[in-house]
Amino acid sequence: MPSKTIAITGGIGSGKSEVSRIIRSLGYSVYDMDEIYSSLLKKYEFLQKVCEILKVFPIRVNDGEWTFDHREAAKNAFKDESIKNRLDEFTHPEILKEFKRLSKAERGAVFCEVPLYYESGLSNQFDSALVVIRPLADRIESVKLRGLTEEEIRLRIENQFDYTNFVPDEHTIVIENVKDLNELEARVKSAVEKVVK
Repeated sequence: MPSKTIAITGGIGSGKSEVSRIIRSLGYSVYDMDEIYSSLLKKYEFLQKVCEILKVFPIRVNDGEWTFDHREAAKNAFKDESIKNRLDEFTHPEILKEFKRLSKAERGAVFCEVPLYYESGLSNQFDSALVVIRPLADRIESVKLRGLTEEEIRLRIENQFDYTNFVPDEHTIVIENVKDLNELEARVKSAVEKVVK
């Protein structure tokens, strides 16, 4: 079992993946709840339930696996709060359970990228958290590179925890994502040293 589990979180486009990359380079295991979710979607029973909630239909692809239109599904979820809530109530416990299963053999501190750390009520499931923050304009420009429109990005931001006036507690360290990579690496290293001790 891990000695500590530490969440890496922040709003969409804040730079969680870059922070995760730096932490991996320091020799720590870093899991990603989005990747865990994607792996669970390859299990038909899980996918079937998700599709039922989102009111979309799974599609059989060439290799025999089932998939669905993620972008259309996201539109449905973010436009209807009741759908989003039902989806979260089903998926978050399943993703957390899978993370615990995957990390069971780990020793020492283990990190996990958790995009919806506060929204999903997972803050009591981790020993501490690194919260990545970044100016809104930079976040929007970063996410546009993924092919989303500004309207889609803003809708997602509005549905996420508001980090604008975020006040960290004793279990949380804020990392401001800066454009200077060397400076960001130094900030991440300092934060990691504090949370793993």
